[in-house]
Amino acid sequence: MLMPLLLSLLSAVPSSSPADTLTSCGTRDTVVYGRIWTGEVDAPVFAEALLLRSGRVVAVGPARGVERLASHGYCRVSLGERVVLPGLIDGHSHVAQLVRPEWVVGADPNTWAPGPGPSATEVQQLVAERAAHVPPGTPIVVFYGAGLYASLNAQGVTARALLDAATTAHPVYGLEWSGHAQAINSAALDEAGLRDYQPNPYGGWLGRDELGRLTGVLQEFAVLPAVEQLSRRISDAEYVAQYDYYDQGGLAYGTTLTSDVRFVFGEERAERIRRALPRPNAFQPVCIITSAGQQCAPGPDGEVRRKVFSDGTHVACSAHVSVPYLAPETCPAGFGGDVGLRNLTDVQLDWALEDTLARGGQLLVHAIGDAGIEQTLSRLEARPDVDWRGKVSIEHFDMAQPGQVKRTKALGVTVVQNPTHLVLIGAMMRERNASELYEHAQPLRILVEQGIPLALASDAFGPAAPNPWLGLYLATLSPYRPSEALTRAQVLGAYTREAAKARLLPYLGTLTRGKSATFFVANADPFAVPAEALPSLKSCLTVVEGRPLWSDSTCFE
Repeated sequence: MLMPLLLSLLSAVPSSSPADTLTSCGTRDTVVYGRIWTGEVDAPVFAEALLLRSGRVVAVGPARGVERLASHGYCRVSLGERVVLPGLIDGHSHVAQLVRPEWVVGADPNTWAPGPGPSATEVQQLVAERAAHVPPGTPIVVFYGAGLYASLNAQGVTARALLDAATTAHPVYGLEWSGHAQAINSAALDEAGLRDYQPNPYGGWLGRDELGRLTGVLQEFAVLPAVEQLSRRISDAEYVAQYDYYDQGGLAYGTTLTSDVRFVFGEERAERIRRALPRPNAFQPVCIITSAGQQCAPGPDGEVRRKVFSDGTHVACSAHVSVPYLAPETCPAGFGGDVGLRNLTDVQLDWALEDTLARGGQLLVHAIGDAGIEQTLSRLEARPDVDWRGKVSIEHFDMAQPGQVKRTKALGVTVVQNPTHLVLIGAMMRERNASELYEHAQPLRILVEQGIPLALASDAFGPAAPNPWLGLYLATLSPYRPSEALTRAQVLGAYTREAAKARLLPYLGTLTRGKSATFFVANADPFAVPAEALPSLKSCLTVVEGRPLWSDSTCFE
C-alpha cells in the first residue's frame, strides 16, 4: 500500500526545468547529459556528457567516464536527446542604436535593401510631411540607398539643396543603410560643425560641388560629427536598456558574446555604458581608430582590439576596386574618381600595424573591394619579418581574387565574413562591377579547404540582436556562388571555435577541458533540420560560465 502512495506523491511534484536544476546544483560538480557537440571538429560528432566545476569544463566524453571524474554527491542535468553546442560568438557587430524610432520617416531598409530605396522626390516628400507636424529643431531621419544618388544626379541637385527645400528648421539626417554615408541638410551640417571649404577629415570624405561647397553627402569618417549629434540626444540610461535588450535577444538565439565595433559614441562614454550593464562581459569592445595617432585603450581583458577602414561599401560606390564602376550615374557626385574610396594612406595603415606590434592585441581591417584588400595585403607583406597570425583580421573580404586568397594564406591572417553580405553585397556587385571582379568573389569553402582561419559574424546594427541562424542558413546556401557554400558544421565552427580565435578569446569556442562552461541547448538539431527551418532555430537554455541566463521552459515540457 505504501509504494503506490509514494509513487502518487512523487508524480504530483512538478519536475524542475534544466535551468532550475542547474541553478539548484550551486557549487557542486554537475554532469550535463545530452548530445554534446564540442566544436573541436567540423562534423556532427557528439559526446554523451559534460562535467562542470566552478564555471569551467572539467571533462567531456562518454557518460560513465565523465561520472567517474565527478566528486561525491555530484548533480545531474539531463537534456535527453537535445543538442548542446558552445555559445555562439558574434565577432563583428555595431550594437548601439543611432536613432530613436520616432525620428524616422519612411520604410525600414530591411524591407528594401539592397534595392535602390526611396528616390530623391520621395525622400523630400517624407521629410516635408514630417517637418509640418513636429517642432522646429526635432531631428528627422530617413534611410536611403543608391536610388537617392541616382535621382539626385538625374535632377542635377545636391542632397543639401533637396533637403533644405523640405525644411531648414529641422536637422535632417539621411542615413545610407550600409552605415558608411549620410545625406544631410544645412541645419544638420551646422549643428555638426561642418562648414564649406573645410578639409576632409582623417578617413573621411565631404561631398563638394564645383565651387567647393558642401553638397550634404558625407562618406566614411566624415559622418562622425553628425553621428555624434544624433547619439548625444539619447541618454546613457536609454543605451543601457537598449544594450540589455540586445543581450537578452542574443541569449535567446544562443549568442553569448558580441564583439561590439563602436562608432556611435566615443570610447569614454561607451565604456561608461558598458560598465553599467547587467552583464558587461556580454560585449567585447572594439575601438575604431578615427584620428591620426589615436591609441585605443585595452579592453577588460587587457587586450587592445582596434579597427581601421581601408575602403567603404558598394552602396555609395566606395568599395575600392581595380576596375571602374559600371554605372557612375548611380554614385554620389562630388567625390571624384570612379574606382571607390581609399580611406587610408599606406603610412596611416602602417601606423596602425606598428601600434598593434608595439602594444599587442589585434587589428581589424575593413576591406571589401579587391583594391582595398590589395592595399591591406601589400602592407602586411611589407613586413616579412612579422608573423601576423592572431594579430590581424580582414573583415568582409568580399571581392578577394584567387591570388589574394593564396597570399592571405601565406600571411596567416584571419578572414571574418558576414553571411548577410552574401546576399546584400553579392547583389550589388553584379549591378555595379565588371564580371571579372565578382566571378571569384565571396570565397568561403576555399578558405576552409586551404586552412585560412574563417570566422563568421553579423555586421549588424542595433537596437535588436541579429539572428545567427539566418546567417547559418545563408552561409550553407551561398546564393551567388553555391560552390562556396559551407557545411552546417563548418558554419557552426566559424561561429564558435574560429570566432573565439579571431577575437583572442582562448577560454571560449569549444566545450573542452579547461574552457568556460558556456553553452546553449538548441530547440532542434541544427545538423538535421530541413534547411528552410534553420532561420527559426533558437535556444532552449543558454548557460554562461555555468550559470543559466536564458531558458525557454516550453522546450522541456
